[in-house]
Amino acid sequence: MNLFTATAPVRDLALLENISPELNSFECIFEPMHSYFKFIDTAKAEEKIRTMAFPFSRNLFWDVNIENIDLQKNSRYVIERVITRGFTEDFYMLLKIYSTPQIQEAVRKSKELDAKTAQFCSTFFNIPKSEVHVSSFYR
Repeated sequence: MNLFTATAPVRDLALLENISPELNSFECIFEPMHSYFKFIDTAKAEEKIRTMAFPFSRNLFWDVNIENIDLQKNSRYVIERVITRGFTEDFYMLLKIYSTPQIQEAVRKSKELDAKTAQFCSTFFNIPKSEVHVSSFYR
């Protein structure tokens, strides 16, 4: 089960409305996910990012050669794949590597989202539901 098939994160994201405006956007993103991130080795994840190794689970990108993925040039593809199939560790690294506007743009342009993932992204990244598209495959 990945992060987005569970219903608990969406329930917990109702906390977004209660976040203090004094927090910066990075802290606002991590606040609702704090309880999930405490179960992963964040130091190991951040070390992976610092060493410039491919930070995400290799099984997410089974269909491509990982050496050919440029995290900046292929950002939309990477963001979509992590959001739709990633684990908590992958989502943590996604939030560390990409800015909120980059993720929001990728989510808005995505045609790969299922209904639960679209709902999660709408709530978590503060994107109006009308701007998040659910793939016709999942309807």
